[in-house]
Amino acid sequence: MLYLQWRREELGWPQAQLARETGSHQPTISKIERGLISPSDDLLNKIAGVLGVAPAFCLLRSVAVREEVVFSDSDRQVSA
Repeated sequence: MLYLQWRREELGWPQAQLARETGSHQPTISKIERGLISPSDDLLNKIAGVLGVAPAFCLLRSVAVREEVVFSDSDRQVSA
């Protein structure tokens, strides 16, 4: 997952909203997020601006895996 996708989802935005905010199109955002195309410098700067991050962060690919840690005591389980 690219950072720009993670940030977009963190904001609760669908791809269509990011496209509107940047003057782009939803299929273009989808292709960027899937790594099928690279954005132009102009579009990358617009995406970074509306997401409130530096352009260099937008195309970083995450390798982190979400893990759920479960603590338990005798009567209940608590997730952290």
